[in-house]
Amino acid sequence: MSPEPTYVWPLTATAATRTAVAGGKGAMLARLLQAGVPVPPGCILTPQALMVYVDAQNESPQSDSIPMALQTALRSVLDELGSVPSGWAVRSSAVAEDSDTASFAGIYDSVLNVTEAQLWDAIQSCWASWGSDRANAYRQRLGLSHTPLMAVVIQHMVPAQCAGVAFTVDPMSGDTAQMVVNAASGLGVGVVSGVVEPEQYRLSKTPEVRVLDIRLHPATTSPLLTSEITATLGTQLLRIETLCGTPQDVEWAWDGQQCWIVQSRPITTLGEQTTD
Repeated sequence: MSPEPTYVWPLTATAATRTAVAGGKGAMLARLLQAGVPVPPGCILTPQALMVYVDAQNESPQSDSIPMALQTALRSVLDELGSVPSGWAVRSSAVAEDSDTASFAGIYDSVLNVTEAQLWDAIQSCWASWGSDRANAYRQRLGLSHTPLMAVVIQHMVPAQCAGVAFTVDPMSGDTAQMVVNAASGLGVGVVSGVVEPEQYRLSKTPEVRVLDIRLHPATTSPLLTSEITATLGTQLLRIETLCGTPQDVEWAWDGQQCWIVQSRPITTLGEQTTD
């Protein structure tokens, strides 16, 4: 008899570090969390869960209900994660996503500040983004499978005071001795999508992490990040690059007490800055 399928894994589970189970984004977050990097608590809804949902839809096309097996499995793991005063962050995590050759940046959906009542709607939004025109075109261009191999990452939402994107090498020049941190007030969505002009911090890696220069936003007179926060984040970036073995494009968020890492993926093109 085959074992019962597991539709949900906490990020602390060994299985969650496997790309086939958690997708590229989820597997990386699980590896970092288990290595001691500050990653928000969360879990993975596996690609198998999506297949169960698709099968249910094929059997009852007029129904949009979630199979009870999926609801029960997710509820059990979420209860173990504890209360979420700031809601959930729900993010797609395709199996081919965030690889060395295909970032899928901005291709699939993420939904932030999700309440308990909105959770399954957010999950369905992520699942639906697999079949979007932009996703199909991207996969076709790379010659990738159209089989729906989509996991979903569900994490505690970080109530960010500021957030942004960081690169463990200079993405424009390719200088491996420097790191670049982009920051903006709030959740950092505008920085990630490229619609907000961020502050920029250039950091050295050796002999110690330190700020080389700061480019402020024209509307501000003082930096968002103190030297202590910048040093903490820079040290985290160095550790992530060492753990991954390749230059990384990292999304981070500062909640007033902790710099949280919410995504890390390889920089697929040096010399051309990428956005999610």
